[in-house]
Amino acid sequence: MGCGQSTPKQLTVDSRGIQHLSDQYVEQFFNTADAKGNSNGKIDIAEASGALTQIGINIEKSKELIQECWELLDKEQSKQATLAEFKVFMYALINSEKGNKARTIFFLCDKNQSGTISVEEFKKVAIKLNKDLTEEQIIEAMHEKEEIGVEKFIKVVTKRI
Repeated sequence: MGCGQSTPKQLTVDSRGIQHLSDQYVEQFFNTADAKGNSNGKIDIAEASGALTQIGINIEKSKELIQECWELLDKEQSKQATLAEFKVFMYALINSEKGNKARTIFFLCDKNQSGTISVEEFKKVAIKLNKDLTEEQIIEAMHEKEEIGVEKFIKVVTKRI
């Protein structure tokens, strides 16, 4: 599991090695964090950090990665996340590696947690990584497939750096 944490019982790993936490598990921690705050249906990074500690994520070792995931997720710069955003945040965080921004962004853009992204999602990722890729280049990189996995995505993006 990313971030050097112990493995929670609610964690599963699919055949591609992508990790998932159950929705109920993430929802439980979100609701606990929200209740400790102002119970407005949103949590901030401090409240999220408390939830992360409860599931075994070492906050000190992962501080930089947590901050990066949070900032990339917080498009409106509200400094708060809804439950849906927190689920994406957790999915990205447990599958991210420190220093691998492309991997982190890939998982933040994989909203349905399928382990793949579409051409449209690929475009969003390219923009976040400040890559000038045309739609033709993206389609070519995807080899005419409708979706691309994380490892292939990282290879394509790092070739273009």
